[in-house]
Amino acid sequence: MPAGYDPRQRPWYGAAASAGQTVLTAPYQGAVGGVMVTIATPVKRKGNGELMGVVGGDVTLDTLVEIINSVDFGGIGHAFLADANGQVIVSPDKDQVMKNLKDIYPGSNLRVAAGMQDVILNGQDRIISFAPVAGLPSA
Repeated sequence: MPAGYDPRQRPWYGAAASAGQTVLTAPYQGAVGGVMVTIATPVKRKGNGELMGVVGGDVTLDTLVEIINSVDFGGIGHAFLADANGQVIVSPDKDQVMKNLKDIYPGSNLRVAAGMQDVILNGQDRIISFAPVAGLPSA
């Protein structure tokens, strides 16, 4: 760690501490290269629940894509991760990452809410389904 590094000043630490649960950061350019996300969770004292600290770990976006791609829809679709504002965080289509779903599905009255919705992509009717994931930014 660099001299003077204080993890308590990092956004992931504050987010997990204030949320009181596991959080996933928005993607960022890692110090050693590659796009990363941080998964962080608060550590609380047994008994009184006092915050003792936050444990965090970095995961490459490529690793998250592998996990997302492992979801099998029988060849008729794919999974992706988006925050509550519609910003795509992880997708097997790298051109979609960091874009808003309203830009990916223009003309569709898309709402990021649990359940299925009809959308149009490249002139074709599609069905999109959302399920909340605890800890995502803005979720």
